[in-house]
Amino acid sequence: MIYVILTAVVSIGILLGVVAFSASMYHRACKLNPYNLKKSRLEAAITAGTSQLYMLRNEIKHLQEQELEVKRIIDKKEAMEKFINDFQEEYDNKTKLFNDINNDIEGAKDKLEAANKNIEEKNNEIIELERQIDKGNKDLNEAERKYQEICEKINESNDSIEALKDEIETLKVTRDDLNSEIRNLENEKKQLERENDAARQRKSEIGDAIKAAQDKLVELTSEINKLTVEIGGKIGMREGSQTRWEDLDRPYFNVISETPETDDENRMLEDFSETLKDSKIIFDDRIINAFHTGLKAEDASPLVVLAGISGTGKSLLPSLYAQAFGMNFLSVAVQPRWDSPQDMFGFYNYMQNRYKATELSRMLWQYDIYNNESAANNFSEEGDLPMNIVLLDEMNLARVEYYFSDMLSKLEIRRNITDRSSAEERMPAEIEIEGGAIGDTTSARRLFVNSNVLFVGTMNEDETTQSLSDKVMDRANVLRFGKPASINANMNISVFNEKYPKAEFNMQLKQWNRWCHSQNLNPSFRNMLDEIVSHLNDEMANIGRPFAYRVWRSIETYVSLYPGVAAGDRGKFNAALSDQIEMKILPKLNGVDLSVPKVKTALTSMNGIIEGVKDQKLSSAFENIISNTDNVFFQWKGVER
Repeated sequence: MIYVILTAVVSIGILLGVVAFSASMYHRACKLNPYNLKKSRLEAAITAGTSQLYMLRNEIKHLQEQELEVKRIIDKKEAMEKFINDFQEEYDNKTKLFNDINNDIEGAKDKLEAANKNIEEKNNEIIELERQIDKGNKDLNEAERKYQEICEKINESNDSIEALKDEIETLKVTRDDLNSEIRNLENEKKQLERENDAARQRKSEIGDAIKAAQDKLVELTSEINKLTVEIGGKIGMREGSQTRWEDLDRPYFNVISETPETDDENRMLEDFSETLKDSKIIFDDRIINAFHTGLKAEDASPLVVLAGISGTGKSLLPSLYAQAFGMNFLSVAVQPRWDSPQDMFGFYNYMQNRYKATELSRMLWQYDIYNNESAANNFSEEGDLPMNIVLLDEMNLARVEYYFSDMLSKLEIRRNITDRSSAEERMPAEIEIEGGAIGDTTSARRLFVNSNVLFVGTMNEDETTQSLSDKVMDRANVLRFGKPASINANMNISVFNEKYPKAEFNMQLKQWNRWCHSQNLNPSFRNMLDEIVSHLNDEMANIGRPFAYRVWRSIETYVSLYPGVAAGDRGKFNAALSDQIEMKILPKLNGVDLSVPKVKTALTSMNGIIEGVKDQKLSSAFENIISNTDNVFFQWKGVER
């Protein structure tokens, strides 16, 4: 500011000096020169003064601007000094606060150390509480199981009580009649007591006679058995040793050497589906793919079951499939009286001393290259064996476990054989065919059922049939046939026969094996499968219905073999997984009490998992069961496709 004032004063002084000098020079000019000279010099002095004045004005303006700038700098300096003072004050406050915090931290360290010790004690208490909770959960699960059993017994008891009430009323009506009859019987009793003494003597005589007759009957029975064996042996000696197995040794199918023109699985499956549609034979594509995949998965699930109402084509589909794919087809009609494996394979007639074979045992023996010398001569290696489909028609007219359980076990053992040419390894998987006197194992034949035989069963679900046990369900893929979409079926089987003439070619086992063992899940699908199935099993365990490794292996095998999955088709993967949820998992929930809170929670969680598979029909069928308040127990009916 002072600098500006001094500069202004100096500038004004200079200006005044210039003016004074100009005036002095003017006066001199006036004295020395005439008028023109005086005028000329005066004009020059005025011009110089004007120019100098202009310069001074610019200088003053510049000084004024500098004055404003100086003012701004001074204001900024004052503001900065105020900021520094404020900052210093705040810094002092923060320093004091920091010191206070340090003091608090020192105090908190002691508290933290005490708290850590307390936490350790609490953790020990928590471990103990968790142990007690775990024990409590086990006790709770056991209590819930007993509660469920009691509820079931109560329901049964309620039904029994109603029946008993009706029976009591009936008994009341007959009680008086019985009382009257009792009085009559008492009178008769007195009469009979009088006659009893005489009857006792007669009874003793009759008892002695019966005992003598029984001893004689045992003696005669033993003699008859000896004569039967002797006669049978003589007949066998007279007719030759071949007579015993003549029935079994008769081949059932003709050997066809021709093979399919192509072994492209997808092409053959698409042609089959299109030909069915052209023939007006209506099967949903999901059913066709599921049936085809179920047959391929026979190593993990050796039985495919087609269930549903009568007249939906359950028996037709396997026969048409066999015809289209070049497989022998044998239909076996199951009878209600079947109660042992002999009903499937035949029996030994001791009177005739020969084995009475069935069509099934003849076919199996025809292709047993390890025990049948004739079969070994016809087929140089196992891969040359023709494929066969055996249909157990209406298989649940009798208890499946009675006649087919042993076969299922043999088929399950078969997959663990590493060297089928080894008789010792094959033995646990072979069926023994009785061939002579009971206990004479040297006269028996052994039958090995190879992988070229695929088993399919049909079952009608009505009040006249038997249900499948868990053993059969775990080892089977069950496809359910619902009501047809249209009852105006007008199929034209001649179109199908024209496309696939019967007995034209045979698919060989080596071609079938290429379809069954060449496909693996990619890592993405495998991770999804593991996650979804594991979550479902966790919820099943919460309900008390978990499944084990056998079911998991069956699911994995089926999904990996489903058409299109190996190519990375996510839609096909979802379809295969939803099939297995429907076939393998949901039937295990049958009979679960839907009113139990824990069950409701688990089923709701399962519903969310199933929705993620994106099968609308499966999701709707499951949700309809768990959301229907009229349902007391879970009952899985399958999905209509």
